[in-house]
Amino acid sequence: MVQVCGLGLDIVPIWRVVEALSRRGDRFAARVLSQPELDETKGRGLQGRVKAQYMAGRIAAKEAVGKAIGLGVGPIGWRSLSITAGPNGRPVCSLSGAAAAAAARAGVSQVMVSITHTEATAAACAVALGRGPEPEEVAGVAPDHVM
Repeated sequence: MVQVCGLGLDIVPIWRVVEALSRRGDRFAARVLSQPELDETKGRGLQGRVKAQYMAGRIAAKEAVGKAIGLGVGPIGWRSLSITAGPNGRPVCSLSGAAAAAAARAGVSQVMVSITHTEATAAACAVALGRGPEPEEVAGVAPDHVM
């Protein structure tokens, strides 16, 4: 049975991404975006503030996914999470490497993501779906008695 295993939410000020891009440029993008995301920015011809908005949305989404899985982005790494546009434009989350392994341990088989922007911020929500982690005893109570 599929269940909600976790929920994550994050917000990123776009000015911070603008500042990071102005200081580090493509090195910053290569550090936080996966190859499919980098290809998407190039294919769309994103530059300047529009590129910063795209990146802020992806950063917020990756933070939200990390929270939904239960670890945050630090232990799994930016590039093992990929948020690209699906055929209808809806964001699609793909996990690889450490992110895929962490999701498997948490019993997560799919992560759904939504991204929104304002002039000043990008925000994202992620819902992790799956069978959930294997039941464990909680404070000496058998798993079938835990609420």
